[in-house]
Amino acid sequence: ITRRPCLFLFNSIQRKYHREKSRFDIILKYRKGGITSYKCAEYFHQTIFNENTKTVILTHHPSSTDEIFREFVKKPYEILPAFLKPKKKYDNRMELSFPETGSSYRVGTASSRGFGAGTTPDNVHLSEASKYDHLSEVMGDLNQAVFTGNPRAHISLESVAHGENEFFQEWNLARQERSRFKPHFF
Repeated sequence: ITRRPCLFLFNSIQRKYHREKSRFDIILKYRKGGITSYKCAEYFHQTIFNENTKTVILTHHPSSTDEIFREFVKKPYEILPAFLKPKKKYDNRMELSFPETGSSYRVGTASSRGFGAGTTPDNVHLSEASKYDHLSEVMGDLNQAVFTGNPRAHISLESVAHGENEFFQEWNLARQERSRFKPHFF
């Protein structure tokens, strides 16, 4: 099968999530529902078309990091018409940065300690967060970087169920309205 660029049309889950999302979301979903694709596209649009926008996507595994960067960051940038493309700067850290606008889009692996340290991201998506070894540590870093210092911040945690772990605990707190996250179940 040859994969060619196409329009990004929402599936039913993406439409529902689009209507109900908030600034801080936790999403429990089934595999391949399209939430990570949605968040990557939403944040790509915000990063490309808004100045000084910092986006960070974290995954649970290096192969997922590579795939998300290639398919949801690099490829969409490459197919943009020239008049829409901000000038880019690549580096070796799975990042597209746009010096003229001050924006950047980074994709990393949650097990990489200190990923995103020293920045205050506007958009953060934690993909398959239930599979992170140290979700509380990642969340602690985010609390300092995002919740306390950035009124434009958007954070989403998304995952399939993966046992009774830190994601499960945060999900239950959100369901009990004892968390800053709004729960979404698909």
